[in-house]
Amino acid sequence: MQKLLHAINLGDRYEVNARLLPAMVAVLPITTLALGLDLHSGHSIRAIGIGTGLEAVLAVLFSKLGHALGRNLENKCKARWGGLPTTSWLMPEDNSHSEQQKQIWRQAISKLSGLNFDSLIGSGDLDELRRALDDAVSTVRNKIRADKRAELLRQHNIYYGFARNMAGLASSATLLSLLASIVAGVAAYKNFAPVALPAIEVLFFVIAFGFLIQGTQYVCNCADRYAELFLVTATAIADSKIGSRKKMEAPPLKRDD
Repeated sequence: MQKLLHAINLGDRYEVNARLLPAMVAVLPITTLALGLDLHSGHSIRAIGIGTGLEAVLAVLFSKLGHALGRNLENKCKARWGGLPTTSWLMPEDNSHSEQQKQIWRQAISKLSGLNFDSLIGSGDLDELRRALDDAVSTVRNKIRADKRAELLRQHNIYYGFARNMAGLASSATLLSLLASIVAGVAAYKNFAPVALPAIEVLFFVIAFGFLIQGTQYVCNCADRYAELFLVTATAIADSKIGSRKKMEAPPLKRDD
């Protein structure tokens, strides 16, 4: 099973939770409909098999779609935000945080990435500064990924990926749940499905529609939380490395004979 997940690029914790899980949620109205129809016909064992198999196949397919749609949504948000918060918060014109705080964060990112931003800020070349910050953030993210102090950051990276891909699939989930509600209603009216099935599908539709409306704001909130943790974690790791270097460079204590 693990080899199969790796083959379809779903073999680690991030891929399962941030890509596969949103897809499973999005296709749940369809699998619930198939399960309800089959159970009502009295084929309980077949219903479980069909429901499970359908959920697995659709989830894998929709995980690819969700990733693409989530990236597209992220690009639209980046244009509106002026870049992801991990970069935009460090820009001189950003007013989200004080200049002193931004300076501390920029120094930490500079120390961990090896890139210098002072000359770019002084020159006023904001486009080049933004590119340098993007490169530096990417370098630092890869550099601290395996650090034990970044475990909470890794979790919030998963939360952000889930939110982004779920928001990308929100329109598909809304459409699927609407179609499933109509089919379930007709089937229940003709006694081909349990009476509760249309109510369940309508509930899916309400939830999906609500996320369609509020999904982008949810993504923004998750992006802000991730950016905050990323910059705080990077600063802590940079400070600890400076402290370790000073200890190594400190002269030995003299003994009084």
